[in-house]
Amino acid sequence: RRGYYVLDFLDPEGIQAFTGALRNSRHREIYGLVNNAGICDTQSLWSGEGTFMDVWKRVLRVNLEGPVELTHVLLADNFFSIDGRIVNIASQLGRVGRAEHSAYCASKFGLVGVTEAWSRERAPHGMTVNAVCPGWIGTEKVLEDLERRAKAKNRDVSRERAELEARLDQRRFNTPQEVANIVAFLLSPEASGITGQAIGMSGPMF
Repeated sequence: RRGYYVLDFLDPEGIQAFTGALRNSRHREIYGLVNNAGICDTQSLWSGEGTFMDVWKRVLRVNLEGPVELTHVLLADNFFSIDGRIVNIASQLGRVGRAEHSAYCASKFGLVGVTEAWSRERAPHGMTVNAVCPGWIGTEKVLEDLERRAKAKNRDVSRERAELEARLDQRRFNTPQEVANIVAFLLSPEASGITGQAIGMSGPMF
């Protein structure tokens, strides 16, 4: 029987509650962990007093510190199976900076960095650690971002999307299912020889 647990990285006791529930469950051993938490609050560096740092702390906590802390606890408490898999969902903005996204970029650059470091640490133990770096994916959050961009330029959102897609290698946004397909492959036995990689999607960001 499959189940799920809602984990909020902004809850100071969230990870302890999760690991406690896992420890008391019948299925204590973890084969695969997908760190997919993420928020993308935006602010410029010169925003009003307090605003920038509030955004910075919140985004780094959810996007980087939370996944790092959770992974550390699960490894330290020996929850992983010997041939376990870790997949971190980073971003193309973990490779290229974007104006007013410094907190998000820092968190995703950091996630790519820990992926490479962890892969070297865990490889002798039979584990693999990889990252997936999506770009423009047709999700609700991305569509909201498109609407903000279009509004700022006083233009139609469909025109904004068409121009963005025209600059991508495949001339389209990727789908959530395409991201899931890559994650599923990295979790599979067929990907046992792949570790320390940050696999990009959607073509280059700008």
